[in-house]
Amino acid sequence: MISCCLFISPAMTLADSEAGGHPYAVETADKKFVFVMVDSCDREGQYYRGLPPYTKSGIYPNDGSTTPLWTVDWCGRVFLPPGCDHVVREGAWSRSDLGGDQEGVTFFARGQLLKHYRVGDLVTFIFLLPHTSSHFQWRRSLADPDGSAELPRGLEDTWPRIAGNGLIFNDGVVFDESAKTMTIETMQGDHYVFDYATGETISSRRPFRIAAASLALLVSLLYGLYLLRVTAKPFRPPWRKLRSFLAVTFIVAVALTTTGSLLNSHFLAHDPRDLDFVSQSLWRLFVVLPYEVLNPAGWVEWSDFAWFIERVAFWLIVSLTIGLANNLVVGAISLTRLRKKALSTSNI
Repeated sequence: MISCCLFISPAMTLADSEAGGHPYAVETADKKFVFVMVDSCDREGQYYRGLPPYTKSGIYPNDGSTTPLWTVDWCGRVFLPPGCDHVVREGAWSRSDLGGDQEGVTFFARGQLLKHYRVGDLVTFIFLLPHTSSHFQWRRSLADPDGSAELPRGLEDTWPRIAGNGLIFNDGVVFDESAKTMTIETMQGDHYVFDYATGETISSRRPFRIAAASLALLVSLLYGLYLLRVTAKPFRPPWRKLRSFLAVTFIVAVALTTTGSLLNSHFLAHDPRDLDFVSQSLWRLFVVLPYEVLNPAGWVEWSDFAWFIERVAFWLIVSLTIGLANNLVVGAISLTRLRKKALSTSNI
């Protein structure tokens, strides 16, 4: 076991900082209108900064006019459908401590609220999404591979390109003007088509939820078959086979810990942005979950050996809990079947 500890590295969590939004102006696809945001905002509030010659946030004719067709009183990033009547606001960068109860997308018509969707409405398992030290990404975005995308006016110098990726408005969303729809995808492969004129969901595909439900059904079926077989024999409580019970739980704990170590090594050897969703989900399940459960207060410096032992302890507790629960279920069902058999025998 000590040899395994030598190559174990503590889980790496990406550092990040949350910057406030800046004023901007962005044109609609047909270039006939421009949406202007004159305010700056962050988690603490909204502040007027102005974006000359505009004085209010909203939609303007793209002909130099400073008289808005309609205005908004909020601050944030938007997706712009064709035309001048609708706008879709995207929620701020999702914070881990707020979970699914924060803004995903919100639909407006001429400044009036139509429909609001929380992140939790659109994503099934938030914990398994790609996370940084304090935030997570829920929506699949389209990167600007060569950094050549045109930034909105007013942001050319204030929003830097990071690793060659520029901020692209309407990235990761697809508008269909004839059908008046907006399509988005989540990091878990969920696919949504919205009517941007009403905000209603036209269709949705949630393969990750279906896969999770199918897996749960399969596990339940296999466990039912296991119970049917094992309860046909006389029940032996775990304390009568304590040595083998503890040995099995320890082996399972070490196996799960080693799996996490291999996943962690794979994670550290790659740029997290290059890893697929399955790899990131497994890493969070086998590496991040034990750490966050045992260290709820935040980051603690551990040696490689202590980090390995901590995860063994976590999975040992999990294995013991599941093992004891299984024995209780098996014992209860075995006792019930034994009583029914004895009752049927006495009736004969």
